[in-house]
Amino acid sequence: MSMQKLLARWDDLEAFGVIAEGLQKQKTLQQIALEPHSPLGGARMLYLRLGRLERTLGRRLVDRRPWGRSAHLTAAGETVAQYVTELTRVRQRVHESFTEAEVPVLRIAAHATLVSTLLPTVIQQHQGRGQDFNVELVLVHSYAEALRAVDDGRVDAGVHLVFPQFDDLPLPRNVRSERLGTTETVVIFPTTHRWAAPAKSGTRRSVHLDDLLDESVITRGYVDNRLLPTGGGGRRIRVPHVLDKLSYVRLGIGVSLYPRLAFDLLGPVAGVRALPLQPAVPAALVLLQPRKRTRPLEQPAAAFLKELRPLWERLAKGK
Repeated sequence: MSMQKLLARWDDLEAFGVIAEGLQKQKTLQQIALEPHSPLGGARMLYLRLGRLERTLGRRLVDRRPWGRSAHLTAAGETVAQYVTELTRVRQRVHESFTEAEVPVLRIAAHATLVSTLLPTVIQQHQGRGQDFNVELVLVHSYAEALRAVDDGRVDAGVHLVFPQFDDLPLPRNVRSERLGTTETVVIFPTTHRWAAPAKSGTRRSVHLDDLLDESVITRGYVDNRLLPTGGGGRRIRVPHVLDKLSYVRLGIGVSLYPRLAFDLLGPVAGVRALPLQPAVPAALVLLQPRKRTRPLEQPAAAFLKELRPLWERLAKGK
């Protein structure tokens, strides 16, 4: 017996599914064959397909009665009918997965500070607008890593806070950078800290780097380590996430450095205050995009990226 004879044709299985469904409703083969809009193609095709399937499987599937009288599925027919039903459902799911419109994915590389502050605000503004795309945030740990991700085509865009004194890196040829604005670095501290009390000369207006020498400082990234002065008697507590800084400061464990942008976006934080750092350490918020995309960017996704600039401008105006 050849391999071909061992394989049931799908159209024969589909036809048997129609036959089995009719028999289970106590219809005769004649009624099944002559039903309007029947896919079987009449009595001749019903018997041809049924006979061919039975020969292929080597089993009698229908216990026939004289034409016009009831017929019944055999035990083998019951089993095959169950399998055909399951296969039909799988086939339908496969068909639907390819006929439904594919929802595009916008992949954005960003470091933890922006993933936790800026990007949720932008995403929130798009909720309920019927924007037909998904967002995938890819965490990077440095400006150099963000540049590589955009240059390699692994993401559609990168959003990063760039510190000029630390991040003086050349742009890859295929990457363009759009500067959206700048933000200052602030020192956050608990409201119980001595810095929260008015000084003799009035309210303190800033915190100097040297003031951090003897403070317990909550650190996270490379910027903290590059900025903080060495020496002194203060502790350095390294935490894994930018939001952990706030938690530790709120508990009075220490002080920390934070971008003003991130602190403002989080809104009023109970028990925590912020003052500018001196000397000033500004950071630029930049949007990185490829000059030539490996895949087109859908219009809703492009509009999403454009929201970053107006958001920044509203924040700058205190709105």
